[in-house]
Amino acid sequence: MSTADLFGLDGSVAVVTGGGQGLGRAICEALASVGARVAVLDIDGELAEDVAASLPCEAMPLALDVRQKAELDDAVADIVRHLGPIRAWVNNVCGMASVAPGPSLDVGQGDFERVIELNLTGTFLACQAAIGSMRATGGGAIVNVCSLQGVQAAPQLAAYGAAKAGVAHLTKTLALEYARDGIRVNAVAPSFVETPASAAMVSPERREQSRRAIPLGFISTPADVAATVLAFASDLTRFVTGQVLVADGGLSLTTARPHRGAPE
Repeated sequence: MSTADLFGLDGSVAVVTGGGQGLGRAICEALASVGARVAVLDIDGELAEDVAASLPCEAMPLALDVRQKAELDDAVADIVRHLGPIRAWVNNVCGMASVAPGPSLDVGQGDFERVIELNLTGTFLACQAAIGSMRATGGGAIVNVCSLQGVQAAPQLAAYGAAKAGVAHLTKTLALEYARDGIRVNAVAPSFVETPASAAMVSPERREQSRRAIPLGFISTPADVAATVLAFASDLTRFVTGQVLVADGGLSLTTARPHRGAPE
């Protein structure tokens, strides 16, 4: 069996939100490597254009804000018109929305709502857009990028953890609601991923503490997580839906996980 047959995405259209850098870029590259045509969506249009230009496939960059439903609906129309029916959709937009980690009692309402809007509301609106398109063309696969903080306690990260827990629940609910439409919905929940953005947030000492706690002995790269996302987006998992797969090197199996607020 050829690689194209194995993944079933050769010539199909895949969409990646937050595709302009880091993990999003790696996901776009993984999808392109198995023959997909990729729509790269990012709030930074220049980053989206850079990624699209670098891919070895037909690619389309689009600048949009996933928190704006009208922009998502317009993007879907453009993608279908220029690339064709959407087969796979990856929701990778996430982040702290400029809110610094800290004790839950110190989190203001506005800060909490910004984190929820970026991570949960944006994912929900993007899922709506994807499902609306896929229902009309026989189905597809949606992959939501969740987080280990969404399935375990997240000291100092209450808003982010709550948002990602919402993404995990949303994944299961949508999977059940739209299974009969041929739409699979799964999530990947990574722990710390080695990206420039994550490196800027974590001291070298804390990074090493995290590495030592991981049973597999190394911190994941964007390519590691992108490979897991690719599996959920492809025919490799065509009988899998409603699952949240923790990609953490075994960290959640231990009691050694360092967390914010613990003694360093």
